[in-house]
Amino acid sequence: MISSGLNVKDASLTRPHCENLPMPTRFFMIFERCSALAIVSVLVAVASALSLAEEPTPTTSTKLDFRRDVFPILSRRCWECHLGGDTSSGIRLDVRGEWLGETTGRPLVVLGKSGKSRVIEVLEGRDPKVVMPAEGDRLKPAEIATLRKWIDDGLVWDDELLPAPKVKSDHWAFQPVVVDASRLRKNRQTRDASATNNPIDDFISAKHHELGVTPADEADRRTLIRRLSLDLLGLPPSREEVEEFIADESPGAYEQLVDRLLASPAYGERWTRHWLDVARWAESEGYESNHPRSFAWRYRDYVINAFNSDKPFDEFVRQQIAGDELQPYSDENVIATGFLAAARISSNEEDKWRQRNDVLVDITNATANAFLGLTMQCAQCHNHKSDPITTRDYYRLQAYFVTGQPIDVALRDPSLRRDFEARRPPEYEPALALRESLLESARRRFHDEVRRSLTPDERSAYEAPVEQREVEQERLARLVDLKFQASVNVLDRYIPESDRKLYDEIKRKITEIEKMSPRVPQTFAFYSPATSPHRLNVLPSIGFYPLPFDRDALSRERGSVKIRGDVHGIGPVVTAGVPAVLGGSGEFAVASGELKISQPNSPLVTHNSQLTRLDLANWLTDPRHPLTARVWVNRLWQWHFGTGLVATADDFGVRGAKPTHPELLGWLASELIDSGWSTKHIQRLIVTSRTYRLRNFPRHRVEAEVLRDVQLAVAGLLERRIGGPSVGGLGESLEVREKSNRRNLYLFQKRGHPPSMQGLFDGPNEASESCPQRHVSTTPLHALFLLNNEFALRAAITLAQRIESLAGLDRERQIDLLFREVLSRPATETERLALLKFLNEETAKRSGGSATPNAPTPFQLLCHVMMNLSELSSLE
Repeated sequence: MISSGLNVKDASLTRPHCENLPMPTRFFMIFERCSALAIVSVLVAVASALSLAEEPTPTTSTKLDFRRDVFPILSRRCWECHLGGDTSSGIRLDVRGEWLGETTGRPLVVLGKSGKSRVIEVLEGRDPKVVMPAEGDRLKPAEIATLRKWIDDGLVWDDELLPAPKVKSDHWAFQPVVVDASRLRKNRQTRDASATNNPIDDFISAKHHELGVTPADEADRRTLIRRLSLDLLGLPPSREEVEEFIADESPGAYEQLVDRLLASPAYGERWTRHWLDVARWAESEGYESNHPRSFAWRYRDYVINAFNSDKPFDEFVRQQIAGDELQPYSDENVIATGFLAAARISSNEEDKWRQRNDVLVDITNATANAFLGLTMQCAQCHNHKSDPITTRDYYRLQAYFVTGQPIDVALRDPSLRRDFEARRPPEYEPALALRESLLESARRRFHDEVRRSLTPDERSAYEAPVEQREVEQERLARLVDLKFQASVNVLDRYIPESDRKLYDEIKRKITEIEKMSPRVPQTFAFYSPATSPHRLNVLPSIGFYPLPFDRDALSRERGSVKIRGDVHGIGPVVTAGVPAVLGGSGEFAVASGELKISQPNSPLVTHNSQLTRLDLANWLTDPRHPLTARVWVNRLWQWHFGTGLVATADDFGVRGAKPTHPELLGWLASELIDSGWSTKHIQRLIVTSRTYRLRNFPRHRVEAEVLRDVQLAVAGLLERRIGGPSVGGLGESLEVREKSNRRNLYLFQKRGHPPSMQGLFDGPNEASESCPQRHVSTTPLHALFLLNNEFALRAAITLAQRIESLAGLDRERQIDLLFREVLSRPATETERLALLKFLNEETAKRSGGSATPNAPTPFQLLCHVMMNLSELSSLE
């Protein structure tokens, strides 16, 4: 809810001092708790008192006074329809930002130019379709003249009389995280006798007690180790691991198993896939061009290392939002910005400003979704329909990113560069330097030609200081900026004829060297030269990226409201900032408490007095932030149980689901922060809880990637190598992915062309947005695919050969080993008899000469059937 804003801005002014204040302010203070209707009445009364004097007729030399000259006109002639947040007209005129279009993107005035202002146009009746006031007499010429002068003078406002409204909301997700100590004590008192000493169980048991529900028994040990292994590693336990755990009767056996699995390198691989869903990560740019991003895999490896090392989540956030701004420089920090760089890019888009805007929209939406759990994309064109988020909020958040862009940058780690430099011919660096020198000369010739082609209006707009540009000038300046951008192919045409032969020879030599030599160690990252204290080595990218890297052009970029989301509908310029509902009374107030930025790794400078991405990252990770920790622990709960405490993991807003256990969610968020933002600490609490170990665990199908990895693992084919370039990338055919024995995580992720199993079994659509929750479908195609797919059959045949090598020709021994390897349990008597019958019948058929040449053996067919069991693909 947005408050009326009709109270005194300075809260330190108390009632005993009211007699010293101007009369209008005294009215507001006296009635600050009144209803909106009463406030309107007071305003009208005040305006009437002020308007008893003779109407002013300002001249160009008269100094206009807002209270005396403007306030009476607005209150008497405009506010009947345009006052307060609940105005039926949709436009409120008691807030300066509304006149400037900061929330709607449709400015009513052009500062300094009343003749071009929409409000004057409708007041003077120049638009026959819209005339204001809608009812009653038209404004007198003297009143319009006053408003004209007010606009020409810069729309001077009285912030004490009409302060900007403060955005407030009583929605649970926007409130501070508070843990009720008395509730914890009460939970312990109602603790079930068989419950563990785990606060999670205390919260759940309290709910059970309230509902009169008796919890189920704990699952057996075979179920627990399989559940844990699939959940934490995305791989089944080996037969030996299962038997060892069952035989271990020590009191801490389960906890030791948890610690061992959390320490496994496979843990990072499993949980990286979850985060990549949120990060909308892929290895191509998307859209029709879909050029590969050959080094995007470095971001994937960064996430693997982050999970395995239990990188504090607040540091994880800071690196991804502002890695290039962190001090000191590290390759890891730069690689982490792959989160921002993962945005889709349309290289074929002819409108390069639209192309760039699409990237910024993608980044803004992903940031809000990943860390705030909010659907801010709704505010791109209009104020959010259900959440207290305005269009201005949206573009203020976007303004953090406007001075940067996705780009290929060289890495500095000597260990990475050693092989490259050892195999690089000595003439490579001089050739690069000569090519850059020739291109720089061509760029100057190109820029000179562009300058000569500019019209006087374009030149004036381009040279005007950014903060002084009018809307039309800003539009022209953007078009001029675009004229100055050129890809290497364009610059080729501006190489002087005298240098043409040399340039072509240098290009040919560089191409030959790069074909024969390893490529420069690099990553696909997000870099802002204007705010980063580091000068990164930017490399040519495949495809035409938005506004090809130009340090000066990027440094001039400013955020602005886009009218109805149209990149060419340029509205008011905005500074970087956060949603007002989370901003409190200060720029970086968190929930109800005021926050002064005092985090480590502060930027060296603030870009033109604007906030940087590091400021945004520090705000997101402040312990008092109401959303970041809540959203993260809810995601962890969802990935463990199948459904989060808040079922709508991507929407913590008003329309989202309410938490089923709000106190537990708050406690987990608080515990995350108190533990130093340790993800493994929260997961250890979850999986060691009695709640997690219950027999009636919410059964759900594992993800497509896990299903493929499980088949490889039980067949003994899985290649355990971690990290490195993806299979099917760097010039390889996509078909090689299907034959690879590496985990699905390492298969090249081309947007719109995922690996076959991933595409069929509800994998994330990397061609679209962040995917915090996968939809689960069940169709006949799943069974048909597994029965007929070459990969599944190959795994089944290999599994059969492995079992036969262990059990020999003993059919009963084969069946027993098969169940223990595939399902981590022995076969039941019914299953054993049914499978023996199947094997005997199939063997009899083949002995009669009915077998097809090269057909699978009976036991291979049985293994293929086992690979298709729903039990294999389910977390139970």
